[in-house]
This record gives sequence, structure tokens and C-alpha cells, in this order.
Amino acid sequence: MVKAAVRYTGEHFRAAAEAAPDYKRKRKGAVRAMIIWAAFTGLLLTLTIMRLRSNDNEIAFVYGILFVINLFYFLRIVTAVTNSAALYSRVKPAEQMRYFEVEGDELIMTIDGDIEHSERHFRMSGMYSAADTGEYFVIYLYKALYCMIAYSDITEGTPEELRNLLYKALGSKFTISRA
Repeated sequence: MVKAAVRYTGEHFRAAAEAAPDYKRKRKGAVRAMIIWAAFTGLLLTLTIMRLRSNDNEIAFVYGILFVINLFYFLRIVTAVTNSAALYSRVKPAEQMRYFEVEGDELIMTIDGDIEHSERHFRMSGMYSAADTGEYFVIYLYKALYCMIAYSDITEGTPEELRNLLYKALGSKFTISRA
């Protein structure tokens, strides 16, 4: 049996985002888009300089304005993509506690907070998937509903025991994606 007591923080959500099946594909797509955007920004700068040298000031002014606008949005996108960790660090810890018990083919999730107290039972073999990130377990109860358990959140049992239970229940739907 493995038990855990969890109060979600930004780090839990960062781990879930990085464990998402399409995270690497989206990250590569964002990097490719930034490269194309940087090339377009460079083209606008080159056109501005060429028009200034040829004394075509009205067109140079238009290219210059487009360059400044493009550069502004490019820098905002670069900041958003590269500072995602800062966004997660601003997430305040959840007010409610989540308690997990995993034994055999059953996961029991108890939510305890000021406005909610509930207990849900899940068959592990029926879950969508799960991932071990090296510091967190991200368990997809359904395709769009997941829970996160940090290794440090485990109060009874070990991460190895939970890993074995997940693998036994999910087989190939359980992935290990350590950074």
C-alpha cells in the first residue's frame, strides 16, 4: 500500500505540463515558430536599412514601424516560452488537501477542504495513463483529469512501490520520462 498527502503547488502543475504526452512536440513547435519569427524580424530590419540607404524614407518608416511592432511581440513570445517556470512559481498552494491510497488495483482519492470533502475510488487498470518524471507521478484518471503526487508527498510506502503498482496496472500506458 502506498499513501500520499498532497497540497498542490506550482511545481506539481509544472511537472504535469512537462509529463503531458504532447509537451515535447509543442515545445519544438514553439521553438520553430520563434526561429521563423526571428528570421522575419531580421528581414524587416534589413529592408528598413536598405530603404534608408536608398533615401526612400517613407517606405523605410513603414518597414521600421513593422520591425518595432514585430520585435515587441517576438520578445513577448520568447519571454513567455522561456519563463514558464516563473509562471508556475507564482501559483499559490491549494487550500485543500488531497489524500491518496493505492493498493492492488484501486486508487482512493480523498479531497478535504473548507468547501469540499469527497472520496473517489478508481480502478487503476481503467485509468487513461500515468507517467513518472523522476520527482513526480502524474496519473491521468481520464484523458483530461489527472492528479500529481511528488515523491516527497508519499507518507507510507516508497516511490518504487507506487511505480510498480502503476506499471502492473497500466503496462505500456505507464511511461518513465525522467529529465
